[in-house]
Amino acid sequence: MNMNKLPFLFVFLAILTTGCEEITPPINLDFTYTGRRVIVEEFTGVQCVNCPEGSKRLEELSNLHGEFVIPISIHAGSFSAPYPSSLYDFRTPEGTNLERNLLGPVQGFPAAVVNRRLFNNEDEKPITINKWAGYIAQELIQQPKLEVTINNSFDTTSRNLAVDVQLNFIETVTKPVGISVMILEDGISDYQLTPDKSVYPDGKDPYYKHKHVLRTMLTDYTGDAISFTQTKTGSSSTFSYNFTIPTEWKAEDCEVVAFVSYKGATDDNGNEILDVLQANKEKVID
Repeated sequence: MNMNKLPFLFVFLAILTTGCEEITPPINLDFTYTGRRVIVEEFTGVQCVNCPEGSKRLEELSNLHGEFVIPISIHAGSFSAPYPSSLYDFRTPEGTNLERNLLGPVQGFPAAVVNRRLFNNEDEKPITINKWAGYIAQELIQQPKLEVTINNSFDTTSRNLAVDVQLNFIETVTKPVGISVMILEDGISDYQLTPDKSVYPDGKDPYYKHKHVLRTMLTDYTGDAISFTQTKTGSSSTFSYNFTIPTEWKAEDCEVVAFVSYKGATDDNGNEILDVLQANKEKVID
């Protein structure tokens, strides 16, 4: 598929599958990708019976838009506690803070935050599943203000991961911004409550594949502040991080996600804004 031009048919199908219980945001049916990448932070939990549908929908949208959509699954909130038989606890301090103190609280699951924006006609940043496609499309047509490049170096013996994130500003940004760096792990097999009881009578699938799971952050959960001298047109800065990947994580299934978003910024009405300006992702091991 030509990823520079989104075919009408694929987006039309995306509209049909978003559901009809609420009015969905309008979707531009024919647009050219600008290079803008969109962060989608999905809040989920292993005890959430409806969350597998959210994961499925997010995977469809990620496949539809390819590299331009970056899915992140954050296990936080009332359904996130593991079962006694679970192999892992997917909760993280950063994920809990994101749900409680920055992007939420989430009232209904599954829900996702698209580029950390509070969209027009919405009361909160977490939005329901049938609205994801439309808001993602709205964000994809925006011109990026900077480019984000990630270079990873992983030592298989020490399991040390060195991350360099380079920011190149195309346009001067005058509001305060910060950089966030996350490590995700994909394809983790563990328990998940599902609505399907055909195989497991209690609905608990012990072999469910958890995708794009937030494992940790290398920055503060709100992002690390970037100075105004680094956000001018033509400026280039590199931010470096080191982290030892635990042995129970599969490094080959991990990726680094980095993005720049507003931090401590307000709009013209004095309301806090957290919008993501640009993002990227890179596998730990190519």
